[in-house]
This record gives sequence, structure tokens and C-alpha cells, in this order.
Amino acid sequence: MGLIGINELIFIQTTSKMTTVGNAIDSTITSWKSQGEKSIAFSQFVDDYNILQNIIKEYKKLVLKDISTINKVGTEIIKVDDKLFKLWRNSNGF
Repeated sequence: MGLIGINELIFIQTTSKMTTVGNAIDSTITSWKSQGEKSIAFSQFVDDYNILQNIIKEYKKLVLKDISTINKVGTEIIKVDDKLFKLWRNSNGF
């Protein structure tokens, strides 16, 4: 931990847990096959279900992209924090 105050270990653990949770979002596409039924309501349900599955799939992609961005930005902040700490330490004769 440097001057900014980010605990690198906690940050890495947190983003790792976020990635695990993001990957756990079930975006498996399950198709429904007609068994010969002729129901307008069932057909509409299947269409809506397929739309919902596609939304979940896209949501998972966005969540994982956000987590990746958070990880990249946090890593850069940690690097800057380390550099600032070294500059501060060197300027104070430590």
C-alpha cells in the first residue's frame, strides 16, 4: 500500500471474486423444440424465452468487460501508487 491507499491484495482478491461471479452467470442457450403442439401462447413463450437468453448472454459479456476494465484501471492505479510512494520515500531520505 502506498500513498493512495489501495491494498493490492484485497483489490486482486475482490476482482477475482467478481470475475468468478460474472463467469457463473448462466448464459447457455437452451433451445425449445416443438413436440407437435399448436399453441400460440407456447410459441410466444418460446420466442420470449429465446430473447431473454440472448439478453442474459449479452449481459454476461458486458459484466465481464466491466470487470476487466475495473481490473486494468485498478492495476494502473496500483502502479501509480507504487511510483508515488517511491518518489515520496526518496524525497524524504528514507
